Amino acid sequence: MFARMLTLHVRLEKKPELAAKILKNVIPIVKHQAGPVDVLVLQGEVELDRIVVMSLWKT
Repeated sequence: MFARMLTLHVRLEKKPELAAKILKNVIPIVKHQAGPVDVLVLQGEVELDRIVVMSLWKT
């Protein structure tokens, strides 16, 4: 298994909108590819302008 990680820096007022778009648009595309296990969208409590998207894949 391996992981792909994407770190995004976003304006605070756009953060909920971006997270919703990732959940609605990006995750379904990833799920249709061969080998995905899961996709996680993480929002930090310290760095409020940061979103981390991690996708887990079968090897």
